[in-house]
Amino acid sequence: KGESLPEVPFFPSETKEKIIENFKKRLRGAEIPPYMIEAESENGENLYGEVNSALLEEKGEPVGVIGVVRDVTERKKAEENLQEYKSAVEASDDSIYMVDEDYRYVFANDEHVTRLMDAGRIEEGDKDRIIGLEYKDIHPQEEWEAFRKNAEKVIETEDSLTETFASLALDRWSERTYSLVKDPRTNEVKGVVVVSKDITKQKEALREAKTVRALLDAFPAHVYYKDEEGRYVYSNESSSSAKRISFNGPG
Repeated sequence: KGESLPEVPFFPSETKEKIIENFKKRLRGAEIPPYMIEAESENGENLYGEVNSALLEEKGEPVGVIGVVRDVTERKKAEENLQEYKSAVEASDDSIYMVDEDYRYVFANDEHVTRLMDAGRIEEGDKDRIIGLEYKDIHPQEEWEAFRKNAEKVIETEDSLTETFASLALDRWSERTYSLVKDPRTNEVKGVVVVSKDITKQKEALREAKTVRALLDAFPAHVYYKDEEGRYVYSNESSSSAKRISFNGPG
């Protein structure tokens, strides 16, 4: 509205310089591809625009440049959010990967690739090569059939599914959650994402606890434990007439 570009208040100085420089280049006949600019709203919110420019000519001579700015703020924010999500996924200690409807890998984070290498399923340095491979290409038949069964159920019911999985190759336990992925615009099924959490330590602790309990239950004396308020927390299976061994809590 009567203001020259350098006086427009919501354009940062860097953006103004970028626009003016590109307009000058366009006047000289250079082709300028669409480019991104940043602005600021009256309340301080960051705004993003994509600029397309066209040369105005009169009698074959350039007389000006017309620029069209398309608001791409929402797209830019979505891209930034996606990048943050990807960074979090890559940094996760959980194995995270996605397969499409044909069970081909479309994504795998570093932890998943590391587990595949540790199990001897892929060679070191093959991280990028996993994309496009079918799940059955790098997993044993039994694992593949179980995976396909779970993935098919998730696609059919559209509900998440969680299972406990034992990796014989690594002597590891994991808790795997399968979730459906859809295109938010078309509602079309795009595939299944799997988050695999290592629960080996929890399993080992539970196994040790069961072993200790079995030993105590077989002990010839009566073994019991009370908490601070005198309540029985544990008592083995020996008869009450057997010699008693007490493990009382503090106090």
